[in-house]
Amino acid sequence: MEVVGIRDLTVETGKETYSIKTGKNIDIPQWLAFFLEEEGVVKVKTYDNKYYQRLIIEERKNKKLASLDENFYEISMITLKKAAPEQKRKIMVSLRQLIDLRLQKLMQLAIQDAEIEIPHMERILYNRVKEEIRNWFKDMEGIFDGDRL
Repeated sequence: MEVVGIRDLTVETGKETYSIKTGKNIDIPQWLAFFLEEEGVVKVKTYDNKYYQRLIIEERKNKKLASLDENFYEISMITLKKAAPEQKRKIMVSLRQLIDLRLQKLMQLAIQDAEIEIPHMERILYNRVKEEIRNWFKDMEGIFDGDRL
């Protein structure tokens, strides 16, 4: 998870060593990010509503699915948890618009059985939908071949 250093610190987790520098971005495990944020060492990355609005514009403009960070949805959940109530409502509306736009494109790509790079949470849905479409087509082929009368 991407964080920004608030103060300099080197952290050893047994397997890895992370060098956190003030003002520098670093990618660390989510559990460590939350712990270090509580300790005032880092600030976990969040998005503002302008970011979501830019993504909505990009999704509407292009026929292809826009690229999102692998941890986009996790960061969005953190953003919503940290947002003030008036900002939270705006972000939720924007996030819903973005998801609606992406969902339409994902369904079309699933029908085409396309290989795409998408965040993990979208990947779960995409794989399920692709599998259901494949199964449905197999059933239809069986009906048309006379196997299921």
